[in-house]
Amino acid sequence: MLPRCMVWFLIMSLTAVTNGAKVIHIRRLKLDPGVNLLS
Repeated sequence: MLPRCMVWFLIMSLTAVTNGAKVIHIRRLKLDPGVNLLS
């Protein structure tokens, strides 16, 4: 079993990565409406 702090760190980093990806995607859609049509 992994230490609890390791598990917490992994979960936090995964959430940060997914949230960051969503924010970047939303910003791209706002900046360039053409991207929305392509994707």
